[in-house]
Amino acid sequence: VTTTTSNSYNDTGLSPSTAYTYTVAAYDAAGNASSQSVGASATTQPSINNPSVTLSALPALIGSGDSSTLTWNSANITSCTGTNFSTGGTTSGSVVVTPIATTTYSISCTGTNGTASTSATVAYNTISSLPSLDFPNGSFSWATTNTSSCTGSWGGTVGQNGSYSFTNPSSSTTYILSCTGNGTTVQRSITISTSETATVSTKFTTGQTVTTTSTINVRSTPSTSGTILGTQSLGSTGKIIGGPVQANGYWWWQITSASGVSGWSVENWLK
Repeated sequence: VTTTTSNSYNDTGLSPSTAYTYTVAAYDAAGNASSQSVGASATTQPSINNPSVTLSALPALIGSGDSSTLTWNSANITSCTGTNFSTGGTTSGSVVVTPIATTTYSISCTGTNGTASTSATVAYNTISSLPSLDFPNGSFSWATTNTSSCTGSWGGTVGQNGSYSFTNPSSSTTYILSCTGNGTTVQRSITISTSETATVSTKFTTGQTVTTTSTINVRSTPSTSGTILGTQSLGSTGKIIGGPVQANGYWWWQITSASGVSGWSVENWLK
């Protein structure tokens, strides 16, 4: 096995469950050898099959309504138990999970020679729900977590938190927000409709006398782009002679003033 000047030796790398017999001979400086000693025998221990288990989650980052697949494999195991998921009594397999928050999944497996445990975390990437808004003007906002970058179909790279204002889309438009984090991308979308609700203001009637509740602009046409003919001060009175007309998010009424300029004004500052 070896030659040594010591009176002990540690023999390693042996096979399990195997008998070994050792004898020793002594040598002097001149190379003279003694006879072999009486043999000393020993049998190595049987191999220990240590239990082991692995658990993975793919993808490890999801968004609202998305799923991840947990996969586990074990060795030298007789049973496995999952935390926050069920193994179904199997020592290897996979299961689909749909958490609604960042969740850690753990597995503990038991075998003849002990227990092995491990865990995997599925991160929940939140993109806040986007509100539905009506034509013609509006905005939507978003907020994210666990993201490194976001892009918007309306303009390339956008912030991980932000808002976007739209003006008078010519047709129903879907805006898509895509955010990436930890190698996974999730998307959310919002569709802006161009339909308007067919309602008409009934705040006033033709011939009714109205009073201003603030200093207001008087315009040549029922529009924020109409020429300003002048203003009416707080408390001024006039009579409704036309309207209502909806434009720019307001209801407009045509008023002939008892004194001063006459024209179109927004109903919000009339009573």
